[in-house]
Amino acid sequence: FETFVASELVKQQLGRGESRALYYFRDEQGLEVDFIVPQAAGRVELIEAKYTKTPLPQMAKPIGVLLEKLKGRGIGTVVCRAAAGRPERASIAPGVKAVSVEAMFAAALP
Repeated sequence: FETFVASELVKQQLGRGESRALYYFRDEQGLEVDFIVPQAAGRVELIEAKYTKTPLPQMAKPIGVLLEKLKGRGIGTVVCRAAAGRPERASIAPGVKAVSVEAMFAAALP
């Protein structure tokens, strides 16, 4: 699932004429975020890819820790599978939204 999300992120960047810029974060204490994607004006999007239909607040904890350190220069997203009856975008932690993979990449479709 992570590989699929990574490939779609890169395809979006290249489709917009941007250079490929996708990073992974892990520190010495084991804090890890799947993807860091540079955005405009020095901001970054922190993304966790979870192969679940039920995103939980604890899935956003690593993102939350890094968002605090970024002091307003980041946004957080947990990408997961779509589930019937669940909104395609929902807040699951302060500054972190859960987004279905279909909704995240729908804008890139013709």
